[in-house]
Amino acid sequence: MSTKNYMVYGPNFQLYSELFDESWVYLELKNTEFEASANRVKVAIPIAVWEAIRFHTVIDFSKVNSTDEELAEEAKQLVVNYLSPKNDDLRYLGFSSIHYGEANLSNEDRVQYVLSNFKTERDHQIKLKSEIDAFKLTKSDDAFIQIQMEKEELNRIELAAANCKMTIEDFVLHAAFEKAAKVLTSDKLCGN
Repeated sequence: MSTKNYMVYGPNFQLYSELFDESWVYLELKNTEFEASANRVKVAIPIAVWEAIRFHTVIDFSKVNSTDEELAEEAKQLVVNYLSPKNDDLRYLGFSSIHYGEANLSNEDRVQYVLSNFKTERDHQIKLKSEIDAFKLTKSDDAFIQIQMEKEELNRIELAAANCKMTIEDFVLHAAFEKAAKVLTSDKLCGN
């Protein structure tokens, strides 16, 4: 039995999570280019696949804004539904002990068990949302990062030019003639 929870898939790709691990999603690509080293993996994702996967998620934020009182009420209602006669078969087969606790729990203990699970789930959702929000940049953040990158790039160019005993202009012209997409190391440009 597979534990893959597919979000979207096609003939050459699969985007999924594992049923019992909500911390990761997995992307499998067939017949694609990639580079791998000990600390990094670079994968070429075809645009058509990217467009197919980019809006799919398994993230549930349904409890992220819930108060303790709302979670308690939801837990009570869930336990009432669980204890209704229509769920006798499920309880008999023991399929629900993960969600509702062991069969010998009192109703109040069962509500507390479910409530505890809800609070854990909410805490996980809050943490995950915070991690996601940390990746979102405002336009001013984006502009600041761009300026910092440009300063760092200029510093690298100045250092490389100095190592080659060239002016910055000559160094950049030399790099352009070498068709460098990025500033190459001074050793490479100086012929060492």
